[in-house]
Amino acid sequence: MSWNPQAARQRSRAHVETLRFPQPPDWYPVIDHRSLRDLADIQNRALVLNIVINCAYGMPTDRARSWLAAHGLIGELTGDEADHLAAVDAGLAPESQGHRLRVEALWLLAWSLSLTPTLDWSRYCGDEMSSWLRDLRSGEDPARFRAATSVRAEDEVLDEVDLAYCLTWGCAQANLRHLPDPGEVGQYVMWERRRALEWLIGEDWDNPDLST
Repeated sequence: MSWNPQAARQRSRAHVETLRFPQPPDWYPVIDHRSLRDLADIQNRALVLNIVINCAYGMPTDRARSWLAAHGLIGELTGDEADHLAAVDAGLAPESQGHRLRVEALWLLAWSLSLTPTLDWSRYCGDEMSSWLRDLRSGEDPARFRAATSVRAEDEVLDEVDLAYCLTWGCAQANLRHLPDPGEVGQYVMWERRRALEWLIGEDWDNPDLST
């Protein structure tokens, strides 16, 4: 694959204008080409994240742990996710809002797995995601999900990484200047999708570098 970061930035700038975000400065860096994680890793991250999100909405943690253990995924929980479930187990009722917002990161992973043909940064995630993932919230085997997925081309993903850089720059500028949020959706959409994109190219899930 021959991905051109300068050409990607030109495309990002066109999208930024369409989305009514401020343009990043000319000096704003582009990413180096980095390889994507493999299909199994992305599938596992999506499967585990779906369970964690469901727990944030009230799914019993014993049921969640049983499902994860049954399908060899208990070790795929990140440190933050394991701590969150442990806190729920201990009756500490931790704040779940942050994990609920990860639905946008899950939507990005679904896009990277070719489950949705488009990634619209002006809209929240689609309701159809529940139909792709409904078996994951039950005791069913995730084989149907795995069989239906394939990884997108690297250049498509890297284009979205660059666009996410530009959009989160606009969000950060709005925060610094106490301006209204740019665009038509909440800032968390951009930040959570960027989390997933950063992870796809090698960043840590719990603590990705989201600097702008």
